[in-house]
Amino acid sequence: MDSGLYGRSFLGYYRPNLYDRNVINVSEKPSFPAAFKWVWANINNSDFVIHLEDDWLLKRPANVSNMISILNSEDDLALLRMPLFQSQENKMKNWNLMYPWNGRYFECPKEYIGRAGFCGHPSLIKSQFVRNCAKHIKTNLNPEKQFHELNVALKTEVCKWRYGVYGSPNEAALIEDIGRKWMIKNNFRKSGMKGWFKNWVKIKEAENEQKA
Repeated sequence: MDSGLYGRSFLGYYRPNLYDRNVINVSEKPSFPAAFKWVWANINNSDFVIHLEDDWLLKRPANVSNMISILNSEDDLALLRMPLFQSQENKMKNWNLMYPWNGRYFECPKEYIGRAGFCGHPSLIKSQFVRNCAKHIKTNLNPEKQFHELNVALKTEVCKWRYGVYGSPNEAALIEDIGRKWMIKNNFRKSGMKGWFKNWVKIKEAENEQKA
């Protein structure tokens, strides 16, 4: 899924032994929330979605079959995201929070779900969760932040589910954020408030807009 830097959204379908199909949406104006909503609103009738924005690197193979098995066994588990942080013996860091190991994965504590259950990291997600959320996503707000703030309908849906990070104790991170390095190298920055940005702009263009 393209995050809207150039106004593109990418949606890929894959079914083993059946067919591959790619759909690309090109908009006139770049928009992170519009790209995000378009992809989520146009998934097919598969059971699962791999949410993968274009600025992430998978550092080693992921056991998707095991992830599917875990998700199928727990009706209210919305997703398993791939770990950005090194895990410890019985917990995993997620920014300034800790997710405890529950014997199968690192689970988001109930009290954190409203503010840290969902994030835009590469994840394997149940399609039902995606469909339920897509209709509530607003294109005038940062798509990830609104899962936790300012969108009551979306946050209500989020709080109906449980969330986890896939991995094992004492295991290295599975994914790497390569977008920040690319942004710095190519002189891009997030527009507006960092946490609530909706698109990226060239630094010189942003400076010119401020002067105008």
